[in-house]
Amino acid sequence: AKQLYEITKKNITGWLEQDYSFWNGFELNYRGIKPKILIEPLMREDIDINSEELNIYCFNGAAKIAVKFLKNNKMCVWDENYKLINEIFIIKEKEEIKVDENVIKACELSKELSCEFSFVRIDWLIYKKKLYFNEMTFTPYSGFMKFDTRKNNIKLGEMLNLKGKENE
Repeated sequence: AKQLYEITKKNITGWLEQDYSFWNGFELNYRGIKPKILIEPLMREDIDINSEELNIYCFNGAAKIAVKFLKNNKMCVWDENYKLINEIFIIKEKEEIKVDENVIKACELSKELSCEFSFVRIDWLIYKKKLYFNEMTFTPYSGFMKFDTRKNNIKLGEMLNLKGKENE
């Protein structure tokens, strides 16, 4: 137990000293933020399998894209009208499933959470069929997400209105 304690202490100390603005990407929004450690319950139905996750891409307070990562390492993508789409991102394994109540609820809640921002991705976990807030990120994948075509990269960029809602 003492050895596990020492390893844990060393890891936590390292995490607190890490400058995450340049760690594994380029996320300057972390610059100057005092690191903290939050310990939360492990939300997995099986220790070896992650819970399902939803990523809601919001532009100027509107949930435009919903991505659901499934337990089988596949993903499903919907547009703002809950229509299945197979474009935008490079997706290795797709699964076409119907939108469920958690996707709809996550999109509705994400609209409220994102109303003050030009862009934010809001992440949710589904644990035992219940929706849980995970995080808000302003630099998904450190800006290195690969798009399936240049056209779709531009399409995503056109969803962003930097002038704000009052100038739409």
